[in-house]
Amino acid sequence: MRFNAKVVKSIFVPALVGIVLYFVNVSFITWMFRVFPDTVALVFGSGSWWLDAEAYVKVVYVGIVGPVIEEVVFRKLLLGYFVKRGDARIGLLVSTVVFAGYHLLFGWGILKAVIMIVPGIVFGVMFIRYGFRGCLSCHLSNNVLAAAGLLGG
Repeated sequence: MRFNAKVVKSIFVPALVGIVLYFVNVSFITWMFRVFPDTVALVFGSGSWWLDAEAYVKVVYVGIVGPVIEEVVFRKLLLGYFVKRGDARIGLLVSTVVFAGYHLLFGWGILKAVIMIVPGIVFGVMFIRYGFRGCLSCHLSNNVLAAAGLLGG
């Protein structure tokens, strides 16, 4: 079987970026909660219902379903519209703000929405640079690690 180097690169590089993003995000949040313990209430809300769910729910919902739906809506449809018009920077801004707002709208705290700006930018850049496959690979690798980390407690 022969691999297409371009396809492999468009999946592998974004997956590595997603892994790094996960560790940066976890490190930041851990530091923030330790230094500013009152911020916990500003992150979690009704949108974090799945934190106490069964392991398979965490893996399926956080690791697979969430990233696929979010990448189709926020990157493929929304950012893709702007990219086709030649307005990638505006599209990156709009899709990132809407992505962050979506987390607030669906029950996360205001600080979670602010924190989601960085992943929104990273996923958007992966879309612009590597296409849909790339942003999905980045988001999936990030969220699969998040789901795996949640399985321990």
